[in-house]
Amino acid sequence: MAVCGRIFGIVSRQCNGKQVVVTIPNIRPRPIQGLCINITPLIKSHDLRQFYKLFPGHDTECRQVNGKLKEAETAAIFSNRSQLEEILNKTHKKEHRMELTEIYDKGDAFFRDKDYGRLLNYVETGFIKKNDRRIFDRFTFRQKCIDAEEANTACSILGIDLKTPVIMSSMTMPIPAIADDALMQSARGLKAAGSLMWTGTPIPGNLKELANSGVPLAANVKPLKNRDKMYADIENILAAGVTWIGVEVDSGQGTKVVDQEMGFDCTPFTAREIEQIKNKVNLPLVCKGVLSQEDAVKCVDAGADAIVISSHGGHTLDYLPHPLQVMDEIVSAVEGRIEIIVDGGFRRGSDVLKGLAFGASLVGLGRPILYGLAAGGDSGVTDVINGITRELSRLMTMVGASDPGRIHRDILVVD
Repeated sequence: MAVCGRIFGIVSRQCNGKQVVVTIPNIRPRPIQGLCINITPLIKSHDLRQFYKLFPGHDTECRQVNGKLKEAETAAIFSNRSQLEEILNKTHKKEHRMELTEIYDKGDAFFRDKDYGRLLNYVETGFIKKNDRRIFDRFTFRQKCIDAEEANTACSILGIDLKTPVIMSSMTMPIPAIADDALMQSARGLKAAGSLMWTGTPIPGNLKELANSGVPLAANVKPLKNRDKMYADIENILAAGVTWIGVEVDSGQGTKVVDQEMGFDCTPFTAREIEQIKNKVNLPLVCKGVLSQEDAVKCVDAGADAIVISSHGGHTLDYLPHPLQVMDEIVSAVEGRIEIIVDGGFRRGSDVLKGLAFGASLVGLGRPILYGLAAGGDSGVTDVINGITRELSRLMTMVGASDPGRIHRDILVVD
């Protein structure tokens, strides 16, 4: 049918709590064949990707229709009313939200079947993996729930506002091997969860595209022996428009997975070099891989804005301590002069709360992000962050911590 110059008809449905109005809008100068669905409500509720997944190919037909429509309503053209009813019925269905156990099981199974799944192993003996859980399990919580307030997990750090203190740890590999657009999927998933993305090395070729997605984005460089190349990498990162820049102080001897050494072209930073990098960049500088009070103080003195207390996902040296084993000495040594982030084996909201109670402002996730991505793409990443944040919020409420700034060490009981 050809429709021009008038509203042809309206069909209304509830979709994810919002009204979806189907109209044939006033379109000039030429008639358009078919029915239009106004998908502005889907855009507002961030469901447009789901819309495209249900009807691949229609993204090429989705466009601005009649600039006079309020809020620049967007329409997609369908050939007949039955097709229109089909899209309404499908978008009306509640999207399945994966819980953490399901995500971890699916993700683990996915990587077991892939050659690159070996990258999720640990250095040499695997001690770090076993020690991570042993340390977490030493601590339980002191419940203080009478007169408790519902917790709010929102936080601000180094100029950015986040919905949660749960973020992505620094990594690039093996994300690109999971799917062609896996890095962008990660960015979308983290943005939807109100979290932060953090890339490692190799530096993604689409780093600028990731930054333009709107997700807060940090990016790292390694201490390459070829310092000219390292500084060129820094310039490229800055040009991409990232939020923070990081240096991997723990990669001075490269990385290692089981018996395979990687990153042979690295040598340790000097404190003077960290200071020089800080003077070159106009962004917050984060030193990743600190595990001693001595290194922490050197980072502070060099002008760094934050440190990440981390064992690099168990990919540098065997028999390193878990961050919680050294956080007391580090927090005491820096005396509040620098932001503290932590990662290393965090899997549940209870783990995150322990990291925050030791003095961290943010807690990073590595393998859980990979599991979420493998299990469900961008929505799987969102489900990981949201699932851990929900667990964190329940615990915060019941230990008397109404926001991340009110989480203190006295909520922990040591075994």
